[in-house]
Amino acid sequence: MAVSSISTANIAPGERPEFWQAAMQEKFGLACKLEPATEEFQQSMRLRRYGIAALGERYGTPFKATWEANNSELVFADINFEGRTVLCHNGYPEVYLHPRSISLFPLAEATTINFLDKTHHAILTLPAETLAEHNLAWRKHAGKVFDASVGPAKLLLDLVASLQQHGESLGKACRESAGNMLLSLLGSSLVAQEAGTGEQSKRMRGYHLQRIRNYAITHLVNPQLDARMIAAGAGLSLRYVHSLFSDEPLRLMQWVQEQRLCRCQADLSAQRHAGSSIAQIGYAWGFNDAAHFSRVFQKRFGMSPSEFRANAKRKAG
Repeated sequence: MAVSSISTANIAPGERPEFWQAAMQEKFGLACKLEPATEEFQQSMRLRRYGIAALGERYGTPFKATWEANNSELVFADINFEGRTVLCHNGYPEVYLHPRSISLFPLAEATTINFLDKTHHAILTLPAETLAEHNLAWRKHAGKVFDASVGPAKLLLDLVASLQQHGESLGKACRESAGNMLLSLLGSSLVAQEAGTGEQSKRMRGYHLQRIRNYAITHLVNPQLDARMIAAGAGLSLRYVHSLFSDEPLRLMQWVQEQRLCRCQADLSAQRHAGSSIAQIGYAWGFNDAAHFSRVFQKRFGMSPSEFRANAKRKAG
């Protein structure tokens, strides 16, 4: 059976990035630049041939890979099983690959892929012309991410996982049949993506917005909280986070300020905080300048914090 394995295990640590770059050049004709995220750069990949397609299973530590436009005729379908990944393909906005998601991109186009965690993912490699036989419009999906938890994409993911476990036991004819099934399911997944792109994109956007907001809310008390910190905490790129909030009523840090002001407003009228000064309440919710807190509070609610507290006290009788 056509199986090959690549590993940095027996390579000196300082030579591993260069070794992995050379391996990618040899196996895929891909001249990429690697930027390891840690000193302990470790990678392993097992490749098997299934007819015209090849399926690789990779485990590794975090790193970023970048390559320029080239003459490759191959396409990668990246199937993510574990870990967070950010993809920027051919100048398009960055996208986030969550576990159980798939991204499709031709190797001929400039790409940056950033594995943020230790990852386990599969790489289905096939000629672009072969994919076109299964879906003529596949290029419009390049650089995008689609969910693999439902429909034909789920069947594709399940088949890949099964082949990773049992592929060694298959004979040549079965391997070729499995390759045809992989291609057919990938083509069907793209058709299903076309039918459900709008709703799926809406769900994914809502999912990431909620993750961002959850992280921000739990860190409102930190005066150093900013967009970069929130993006890192949510495991997303800063540019992607800003793009998610571009259509929201408030930009990210405007929304953060609104959350802080509303909590300060509640505490100013609460009896349990009657002994706290206005400055202490502002500091408790991440404002590190009392004068600034007073200004933004008045602009938001039409009165100063002290006026608001006095009114609340009168109303409480």
